[in-house]
Amino acid sequence: SFFHFLEIWNFLMIIGSLSNLLSSILTILTDLRNIPNSTAVKTLTGVGCLLVWVNLIRYLSYHTKYSILIKTLKRAGPGVLRFVLGAAPIFLGYALFGVMFFGNDTNLFDTLEHSSATLFSLLMGDSVLLIFQTLYYSSAIISRIYLYSFVLLFICAVLNIFVATIENAFDAIQEQQELELQ
Repeated sequence: SFFHFLEIWNFLMIIGSLSNLLSSILTILTDLRNIPNSTAVKTLTGVGCLLVWVNLIRYLSYHTKYSILIKTLKRAGPGVLRFVLGAAPIFLGYALFGVMFFGNDTNLFDTLEHSSATLFSLLMGDSVLLIFQTLYYSSAIISRIYLYSFVLLFICAVLNIFVATIENAFDAIQEQQELELQ
């Protein structure tokens, strides 16, 4: 019974409830003293709300049609994590190259954080033209090689393998559920 208490859902519920409780107490205290809410209060409130909503997933797992998301994420999780850890050095290499080569010319790549965010937004299809146009003035040829190789490698290969890993887990869970229904 004690090990049941240590389940991840119970842990998330406790952390979320404590975050909400502490943020409520701090909000009341800051309101009484006419002090603006601090970053700590906002963080606690945000974490508490996030964990409460994530904890709702537990209740969806009792319904077969909704539980497929949870089961797919559980099954795909280890494979996705290994894949992300394998792709991370390549992404970091591109981010560092962006900082070193384009960092002095544009604020999109002036720090590792900005470089990573720019490359991630490029992966998501956001600001593609802006990024291409901005880097063109640094070096027309190297910027094109850099961006085209990144897009081809990450969008055509890495993201597709990532999706395929999750899709394989989804297919396996669907087959398992169909067998259970027979």
